[in-house]
Amino acid sequence: RFLQENMYLNFQVNYRPKLRTNHIFQLGYHWDKIDPAVLDKNPHYLSKNGGTAVNYPDIGYILRYVNADYAPYMQKGQTAEINFLRRGFTSDVGMWLLKAKTTRAWKLQHDYSYAVSVGGIVKLPFHQPYTQQRLFGYGDFYLRGLEKYVIDGALGAVVNQTLRKQVAAFNFRLPILSKTHDHIPFRIYMKTYFDGGISYNKKPEGNPLDNRFLYSGGAGMDIVTLYDLVLRFELSVNQMGETGFFFHIKNEF
Repeated sequence: RFLQENMYLNFQVNYRPKLRTNHIFQLGYHWDKIDPAVLDKNPHYLSKNGGTAVNYPDIGYILRYVNADYAPYMQKGQTAEINFLRRGFTSDVGMWLLKAKTTRAWKLQHDYSYAVSVGGIVKLPFHQPYTQQRLFGYGDFYLRGLEKYVIDGALGAVVNQTLRKQVAAFNFRLPILSKTHDHIPFRIYMKTYFDGGISYNKKPEGNPLDNRFLYSGGAGMDIVTLYDLVLRFELSVNQMGETGFFFHIKNEF
């Protein structure tokens, strides 16, 4: 049998009154269920009051701003996003969530560029069921070099910094007769980076990375090619002295 079953229905409306600004209104509903065996390990896995099933709505608003030379791999410009969310209205599940992130990039001389991204998450109240405490390691909220770790909590912040240099730019011609798809562009960048972050968990569950300052750094290569595809090859080291090679297919910002 399955230990956990989840179903989620979401309705979303996008309103874009201007070129760079997008307003997103969303309404969702969750159906979550766990096997009773899970409660033996964590009585508050799904809800503050215990139980094997919860149902709750989501009501949210996202404000997104993009003013960049090339959004999938920005080298000049700024992006920002603010996310307000109300999740649940009962004593089982009830949370206010605020998530914000902004990124700024500068194009420098000799094909260099520098980018810094600052993000934060706040969940109120701080005491939440286990499934509502997801923080680092979920979505795009992580430190490079700590991809294998998840860190729970109700409050978190992260800073990502990257210095890049374009080392190659060429087109691969295709053997087809087309004025718009007769070649594939390639742009190759070498980079170095440093990330830092911190989390707060009111009731840590033995994770040695809870409530600590986190940091990591490394170097790598990015390949930007057709259809906004970004290939990232990264060699990272984290605060525990662990090194690892990581591959991603999305820009870090």
